[in-house]
Order: sequence, then C-alpha cells, then structure tokens
Amino acid sequence: MKNCFFRESLGVLNLYETFVPPSHEGRGIGKILAREAFEYCRRNELKMRLSCWYLRGFLERHPVEEYDKLVVSD
Repeated sequence: MKNCFFRESLGVLNLYETFVPPSHEGRGIGKILAREAFEYCRRNELKMRLSCWYLRGFLERHPVEEYDKLVVSD
C-alpha cells in the first residue's frame, strides 16, 4: 500500500521516491511514511540524501533539528 524507495551507499540512504497509490491519497499515509523514514535514519544513525521532492517538502514543513543533521547535500 505504501512504499519508500531508497539506495544505500557508504552509510548514506538516498531516499529518492515515496509512493502512495491514488486510491489511498489524501489520508495522511505519505506523512506517516515520511516521518518513519526520518525516524529510521535517526535510530540507525544513517545519513540521508533527499532526492524525493515529497520528503524535502515534508522536512521544510515539519523542521526537526535532529533530522536536519542527518541530511547530506548532493
């Protein structure tokens, strides 16, 4: 029902796409998925590259200092 696509390289997760089927859009699933992706990286002390536009926007709308520290730029 929901997916977050990523690639790992040298301890950095490139979070490049989130996907919620159209039939489930508008129910807050993307928000839950985004928060869990950030929490997973925080708990596992992984850096993350936000190639996904939704995840970049989520972090801008919901800034968390701990998450900001995990993000690496291109």
